[in-house]
Amino acid sequence: MNTAPRADQNIRGSLLADIDLYMRRFGQDPAGLFDRLGLGRSGMDDPDLRIPVTTLMALLNECAALTGQEDFGLRIADWRRMPDIGPIAILLRQEDTLRGALRTLLQALPLHSNALYLTFDEADEAAILAMDVMTGAEGLSRQSAEMVVCALLHMVDWMVGPSWQPAFVGFRHAPKLPLATYRKYLRLTPDFRQEFNGVGIDRADLDRPIDHAKERLERQVTEFIDAMSDETELYVYRVRQLLVLTLPRGEAQADVIAGYLRTTRRTLNRRLARAGLNFSALLEQVRREMAVQYGKGSDRPFSEIALLLGFESLAAFSRWFRRAFGATPSAWRRQHAE
Repeated sequence: MNTAPRADQNIRGSLLADIDLYMRRFGQDPAGLFDRLGLGRSGMDDPDLRIPVTTLMALLNECAALTGQEDFGLRIADWRRMPDIGPIAILLRQEDTLRGALRTLLQALPLHSNALYLTFDEADEAAILAMDVMTGAEGLSRQSAEMVVCALLHMVDWMVGPSWQPAFVGFRHAPKLPLATYRKYLRLTPDFRQEFNGVGIDRADLDRPIDHAKERLERQVTEFIDAMSDETELYVYRVRQLLVLTLPRGEAQADVIAGYLRTTRRTLNRRLARAGLNFSALLEQVRREMAVQYGKGSDRPFSEIALLLGFESLAAFSRWFRRAFGATPSAWRRQHAE
């Protein structure tokens, strides 16, 4: 089983199994549709499979046509409720307030998708939580934008409880459905033709504690950890995911990762040893891979890259980089300029 993401893939495919189940509830077998889009059964069996965002947008449009549901994006998001965000749920569990959880989500989302990007802008009266797509060709389709915004609402519900009410909802596109349909799923009439696809959150709500939402968080965390079972390759992949998430937080340590996985450091090392690895070697692999991603073809400051890789100073990062790559960061970047 090889679930590691490839460079040409850009979103975690956990939505596909839910679309399959939802379609079958309406008497539709989406197998042919999945095959036509190049997804096959693997898209429904492996939530960590990576698929192009453009393929997912095409799938939503096809499902809307197949079911005759012009509000398909809203329906699937409302039926699904909290999206499956994999290991990101483990970090959200550690936060005390909605503001902290949203900031963590902002930093961690690239693990879920390298094409979707989330912005969190705190204005005077209300913060805007918005999501868009970077494919180099097109933005979110209407079905995709409506699904994403409805999913953001449920994500906030998941963290602070369903009593929360958005300050406003915005879409870039013009209204295509009856306003009553939008109100049914989004709790208010959206503002259309806006500069963003997202939701407004009153600043006072950002200080809401997420303690009372811990049961919902714990359920997804437990399901995520239980799903790892005894598959060595999948276990290593999960640990790698957590290292990517925890490096910028300065938490990429064996004891911390073991704690996130509700195990001991000894058990963590024993399971990694089955794959011929130890924690230090795996951390070094992840650091090297992330250093290449951050440094190649980018003008990101090395001081920022140092923090993203868990180094306390640029000097410490530079010493490590020279040992790892045989050149200074600036010289290596010049050699690999595209």
